[in-house]
Amino acid sequence: MNSYDFLKYLTVNINAKNISEDKPHICSATGFYAIINNTPVIVTARHFVIPTESAITVSVHYKENDTIITIPITANVRWYCSDEYDIAYCKVKPIAEKFKEITEKEMFYTAISEKDIMTKEEFNKINILSEVLTIGYPKGISSTHHKFPLFKKGYISSLPSDFTEDREGYLDLCAEEGYSGSPIFLNNSQIKLVGVLVQCIGNSKKPQSTTIYVSADKILEIKDYDD
Repeated sequence: MNSYDFLKYLTVNINAKNISEDKPHICSATGFYAIINNTPVIVTARHFVIPTESAITVSVHYKENDTIITIPITANVRWYCSDEYDIAYCKVKPIAEKFKEITEKEMFYTAISEKDIMTKEEFNKINILSEVLTIGYPKGISSTHHKFPLFKKGYISSLPSDFTEDREGYLDLCAEEGYSGSPIFLNNSQIKLVGVLVQCIGNSKKPQSTTIYVSADKILEIKDYDD
């Protein structure tokens, strides 16, 4: 599987009801599959996961002979959130169980492993203006047939170490609502996760060229209170 095929099956468009505001509404974000502590999870932005136990709808792929088929699945999940950073994850298990109950088939997806997450030492070797790649669902938009994500390039504007030790930095990358939770990779042939896109700077109704990301190593600090 080439890098493009790996990445297009890595992400998922997440839709959920936001009940934190006066008028509840359906909001959309991007998530991506990862294997953390030997457990398949979907990582996204923490500000999206309100409430922390909720029903979400995601587009799930499966293989029928040599054909990829995509259907929406709604399942109840629990979110495990970072205490400090705008990142969170839920376990894939309840989604996979609901999917199998409906289809009697196994989900098909790709996932990054812990070795694909850039360490702090590797991260500190990145240069300003290094080209990055992200994959996501702006305003929930995806390809019509298979619900594949949209690919986008940008550049690292700052490293977290340029500001504080909170492991957040800036990107020159045009993004908008729906890209929250998107994975950020160096744009080369190696799959190496730099961070998670968590915020666009400016008017949320228009695409913004300056975005904030959290360094990928912070995913490993999220506590799983079930263990």
